[in-house]
Amino acid sequence: MKLRGFARGGLTLRRPRFDWFTLSLAVLGLLGAALVLLRQANYGVGMGGDSTLYIATARSLLEGNWFVSPWGVRYENAAPLFPLSLAFAGLFGVDAIAAAGYMNAAAFGLTVFATGMWLRSRVRSLFLVAWAGCACVLSLRLAHSSAQAMTEALFILFIVLALFALDRFLDTRKRSLLLLAAVCAALACLTRYLGVTLVASALLLLLLQRGATFPERIKSVAIYSVIAITPIGLWMLRNLLNSGTLAGEATPTDFSLLSSIHNAGSEFSKWTFGHGGFRLLDLGTSKIFGVSIRGDPAIAAVFLKIAVLLALAVAVGYALIWLRRRGYAQNWGILTVPVVFILVYALAVAVSLPLTDVDLPIRYLAPIYPPLLVAAALTLNQFLRWAEVQKPLAALPFLQKWNASLTKRMTISLPAIILVAGLSLWLAQQVYANYYNIKGWMDDGAGYTSREWTGSETMAQYLRSHPPDGHIWTNTTLALYSLTGINGDRISAIGTRGGTMQPDKRHLRFDDAHTDAKDVYFVLFRRGFQSDAAYEDGLTQIAALPGTETVAKLEDGVVLKIVRNPSDDAGIMDEGALLQAGLPKEAQPPIRSIFNVYLDEQENRLIYARDDCSDDDIEPPFFLHVVPVDPANLSEHSQQYIFDHLDFNFDDYGLRSDGLCVATRNLPVYDIASIMTGQYLPGEYRIWRGDFNLADE
Repeated sequence: MKLRGFARGGLTLRRPRFDWFTLSLAVLGLLGAALVLLRQANYGVGMGGDSTLYIATARSLLEGNWFVSPWGVRYENAAPLFPLSLAFAGLFGVDAIAAAGYMNAAAFGLTVFATGMWLRSRVRSLFLVAWAGCACVLSLRLAHSSAQAMTEALFILFIVLALFALDRFLDTRKRSLLLLAAVCAALACLTRYLGVTLVASALLLLLLQRGATFPERIKSVAIYSVIAITPIGLWMLRNLLNSGTLAGEATPTDFSLLSSIHNAGSEFSKWTFGHGGFRLLDLGTSKIFGVSIRGDPAIAAVFLKIAVLLALAVAVGYALIWLRRRGYAQNWGILTVPVVFILVYALAVAVSLPLTDVDLPIRYLAPIYPPLLVAAALTLNQFLRWAEVQKPLAALPFLQKWNASLTKRMTISLPAIILVAGLSLWLAQQVYANYYNIKGWMDDGAGYTSREWTGSETMAQYLRSHPPDGHIWTNTTLALYSLTGINGDRISAIGTRGGTMQPDKRHLRFDDAHTDAKDVYFVLFRRGFQSDAAYEDGLTQIAALPGTETVAKLEDGVVLKIVRNPSDDAGIMDEGALLQAGLPKEAQPPIRSIFNVYLDEQENRLIYARDDCSDDDIEPPFFLHVVPVDPANLSEHSQQYIFDHLDFNFDDYGLRSDGLCVATRNLPVYDIASIMTGQYLPGEYRIWRGDFNLADE
């Protein structure tokens, strides 16, 4: 009995046909989709920061706002297809969050099926096709991304379809396949900006395709380019006209290259050696030659991971060269499409991420998993071809003594058995890891839809049943928006940079100049702070504000209310005080607090003024942070803060007479984008922030 379906040749393109094995791949795809939905069964689709942006934009689209989030932020930093798809589902009454869960589960199932069909078009080894399909289903990285309201699932599906169609076109030259590849590439670009890597790799392959004349290559490149690039080009043109940027603002990263290498090495080690990867190696030291590298993982572990992975790659490469010399490895062109895309994508990620504030999260590597799986299966096919012609097991002496008839009926060899057993054990380890991963999702959920958030006293038991009727300042804006249904334009972030809370800071900073609401609420979640001490400190700061009353104090958070009376003119300087301060009597303070702060643009200075003041009012030091339009204007020391420190004491820059306190502070001569100023008061921390947007005026 000859064991069929391992690696009998099959290196040329085969036309896939729908049969029982194709049906089996479809069943694998349905299984993958079911496992993703199982992860969402108890708590719903996972929600993170980016997820909230997609959901909010989709809801805003349904309200008639063209790609503007509920809090007024123009949607530019991401491609438009994902929120547009969620909004389309909303036309049929499906909420955006639920639509994201179902759509990503379906995309994952189709990715499994397409990956199996792509590999089947290249090899006859049914075992390898089944192994690749199962590996795709059991991939924790793909499943984890698909179980969240993120763009990865849809993006990866379009990548696999585009590469599959392109691979077949390069062999058959059917124009319909080229068109299909270009359309899928266009959809990938509209899902994530990194889809341009798919276009770049495809154009390279089309220019270098064998057997085609130069005019044919140019024609293929032109057709593919027009279809794949035009949609995303129009979107980027829209961004350019609106904001002057092609893909939104990007903040340079402060993460180290070594940290990104560590993340990539850890992820690849899990793909290669199972879920555990090199986890134990992370127990090493974070110092090298006695020098501590802040923020970086264990240095020894990083280099050891890289060394092991490189050694494995070199060993496999050497073995394949050895097989080729002996005629067992042929037609290496079948590896071209997946390998070229992997290299182009990896290079693009390595170059682009340092230009942003992203520290190479492992989900950025997920798109190369299916093509890497196809390349690995095609490589394993070469080893199985060699293993089939080795000494059969039946020819071994101990098997001949056991049953001589096996010699005539079985030709499977020991190397094939070892290789198949190893691949099967690897799948078994993935099954084990999936069991605990699914159990974790079902027990705890993920992100803002996790048990910790949905079971929150403050979030689930109070805010949903008692939504505040004013403007809300909170240290967890995205969770609040995602779980309560409160309009995004009524929620603002307490934070220090970019409107985002930085829980490692012990002091809260907020800006009450962005809302005219009579009632202002502060919602502080304990989870948003690194420690209970920081939480209590922040609560003390807010509670010290005038007119503050505690609405609800729960186990994991607190709701406070500040009642503002618009008719209260306390602190407004009278006409005489304005004239004494050197300002026209109609001037109004852009920043109103204990001191009125005026911007005198003609003299390029700030004026701090207050009548009926005492020594206690002017004793605490004042601070002034000035953000320039051009960061190059900052000193080397100040560039890490993105602003100039212009702190001062009242004695040096001000005066007090007859109960009137006036201080002036000259501003730098460079163009100013925004100004933030305030005063360090005893026992609390107040910041009155003024975003004058001088660069736009």
